[in-house]
Amino acid sequence: MSNINTSITVNHQSTGTSASNSTSVASFSTSASIESKQLTTTPVVLAPSFFKIPKSFFVRNLSGDDILLSFDDDTTYPVSIKELESTFVSLDTSDNPTKSETSVIVAEADTEGDQAGLYFDLTDQSGFPVRVWLNTGPVNQVSTITTRADSSRDLDGTYFTLEGNSGTWAIWNDVDNNGTSEPSHGEDNSVEVTDIRHNDTASSVAAATYSSLINDSAFFADFSIEYTVGEDSITITDKFTGGRAVIADGVGAEATSYTLATPTNGHSSSSEPSEPVTTPAGSGRLLPVSTVVNATAIENAVAIASALDEDDQFSCPVPTTATLTVTDLYIGTRTIITDGNTTWTLSRSVAGIDLPVVYAKSKGVTQAQLFAIPN
Repeated sequence: MSNINTSITVNHQSTGTSASNSTSVASFSTSASIESKQLTTTPVVLAPSFFKIPKSFFVRNLSGDDILLSFDDDTTYPVSIKELESTFVSLDTSDNPTKSETSVIVAEADTEGDQAGLYFDLTDQSGFPVRVWLNTGPVNQVSTITTRADSSRDLDGTYFTLEGNSGTWAIWNDVDNNGTSEPSHGEDNSVEVTDIRHNDTASSVAAATYSSLINDSAFFADFSIEYTVGEDSITITDKFTGGRAVIADGVGAEATSYTLATPTNGHSSSSEPSEPVTTPAGSGRLLPVSTVVNATAIENAVAIASALDEDDQFSCPVPTTATLTVTDLYIGTRTIITDGNTTWTLSRSVAGIDLPVVYAKSKGVTQAQLFAIPN
């Protein structure tokens, strides 16, 4: 979208009077443009090729035979333009208004990746669908552990569980390293914590747990571990993206009673939807929208607007709410916006209307010039 500044001065020579005016209009085009066409006796559709919305233009006969114009599908040619003369052609009139398809989209928030891969369909100038889909990035799961103090060896034989790339893990305590039997946790892998001493403080329990985890090569291959000396908390981050079971305490008397949390749930990369079914096959296309897990409704709306506005078929201003408006850059009829699987509120606010077709030909051979006026 740009502003086009135009001005005009009209002089009446016999009376010596003159009038002038200037205006600025919003336009999908950046400037007025001129192109030349050679016309013969074979009719051609006459419209500037370089304008997305050519609502009006001038036709000038630069040289050659008369130019003939038809406004009724190559049936009659009532307008004749002689050499060095011009004619103004308006495609957008009160009797025949031209419009671009405009759609309204009300985006919704993502919750732990539940919007990933969802899509809706628009239609571009070619008449083929554009599948707009949410390409939510992958996320590494983050877990936190806040330990407690041991009381008369009550942490002995307790455990908690979490999941990683190598499967599920049980982290269990052998207080005083006195040969306590591993609990029947049923997980794929386990790490024994042996450096806890009876009546250790919470920070000492955390330090002992961190030491056992960081020194277990198999566990360290799955996770990165953060711990600050003297603290009672440990942060464990999955080294691989993907959905995981949340960290959980052991069962019954074998529970640690630590404070366990999953501040960030893991998520895999979005699955790309199938291309829209078209005839001929492959004529539709996918338009990914880069967004993130747990994006707010407004963040999703802004991401969608950015993707659509960067596409050469649509205009979509950055929204300040979850509602965004997308306008087809080209005039014409379109299939109404269609939901795929988002269940969002999608609607058509303006139905596109086709440009009228103007045919032109020459009585012989003519070099014509088209001057497109900003819309």
